Amino acid sequence: TLFRLGQLDPWVVWLAAALERSSEAAGALMARSETLLAEWRARLIGVRADAAARRVIDLLPEHPVVSAAVVAEVLGITARAGQTALATLAERGIVERFHSDEAAGPGRPTRYWVAHELVALVAGWPGT
Repeated sequence: TLFRLGQLDPWVVWLAAALERSSEAAGALMARSETLLAEWRARLIGVRADAAARRVIDLLPEHPVVSAAVVAEVLGITARAGQTALATLAERGIVERFHSDEAAGPGRPTRYWVAHELVALVAGWPGT
């Protein structure tokens, strides 16, 4: 409205302030996300350094809800290895199996896993 009314100086000040707040909030979200990823990596103490579960942690920010098929495709591993990785992460409290009340079609339903801590972090954004 300020722009349409020709009040360019107040509009530029408003836009700059909005962009600054947005940038600060995004930076804070990134910092909290990195902290969470570090906490998750710490939970994997005792898991082999080359285990797929360790690689899945880096996948979760892009895919906070995943299936073994998605993990297998993105990481270039077998679906079975993807299932094992997700089971390891579930044992460590990093992901939880998603349970749906929807009726399944023929065949075995796809199992989905959710990184609830990450979803909660993003859902609270731009909270402090």
